[in-house]
Amino acid sequence: VRGSLVLPAGVGLELEPGTTLRFAEGEALIASGPLIFLGSPESPVILQGINMDSLWSGIVALRSDEAHRWKNVIVRNTSGIARGGWTLTGGVTLRDAKVRIEDSLFESNQCEDALNIVRSEFELINVRIIDTPSDAFDGDFVSGRIVGGSYEDIGGDGIDVSGAEVSIEDV
Repeated sequence: VRGSLVLPAGVGLELEPGTTLRFAEGEALIASGPLIFLGSPESPVILQGINMDSLWSGIVALRSDEAHRWKNVIVRNTSGIARGGWTLTGGVTLRDAKVRIEDSLFESNQCEDALNIVRSEFELINVRIIDTPSDAFDGDFVSGRIVGGSYEDIGGDGIDVSGAEVSIEDV
């Protein structure tokens, strides 16, 4: 993906097992529709920089009337969005939607929050976040649950919530 992938208002994106999107330095996926990323254990969906060491801005979904569903997804090497006065601290920011992320990995993200969910209902099931200099998961004004998973080599908070109602089991 040479430029940012900006989807039209209300349009989502569905990615199937084995899909890999490699983003150019500083580029992003920007959506306001459902992100349905359904990989398999053998063929995950992978979103990363153009090569293993390059950073890309990450993903932002500003609002979706339909739920985001991710399973067997790997997100690596995000930096957060900073362009034209617009700054988002999350490598993945999902806002104003229902969110379910299962059996997924966020790794080597160089941003304030590897995963930031805002004003949403969510479930994180067996999600691993590895190698981030600040917070792993940041939930702002959310309700949901975190079941299983792990947070490793985190420079800030593993789980950072504010204005939230969250249950946590077996993490």
